[in-house]
Amino acid sequence: GLAISKRLVIAMGGTISVSSRLGEGSEFVFDIPATAATEPSQYRQSILADRRAVIVSRNAVEADAIARTISAHGGAVEIASTPDQAAPYAAGCNVLLVDTSPESSDGG
Repeated sequence: GLAISKRLVIAMGGTISVSSRLGEGSEFVFDIPATAATEPSQYRQSILADRRAVIVSRNAVEADAIARTISAHGGAVEIASTPDQAAPYAAGCNVLLVDTSPESSDGG
């Protein structure tokens, strides 16, 4: 989780920090530069209309986050945790996202 978050934040030109207190937990803070959206929101909501994605990942948390993003932009999504589970969905999909990391479905 943290390694992936760090890579994403750095790739977006940001910074990430952590503070931890024994018995209280940890707090992760990140800053990324952002600019105001220039396209109308209607365009963003339909940019993936008529597109179908299949996500193959053992990490349910990450797969769900990606699926929500695709759905928010008008796309249809199927999630499978193994290639065998994804096979029935693969025909006719526009994109097949396969996570090859060894992480389990709980993100750990």
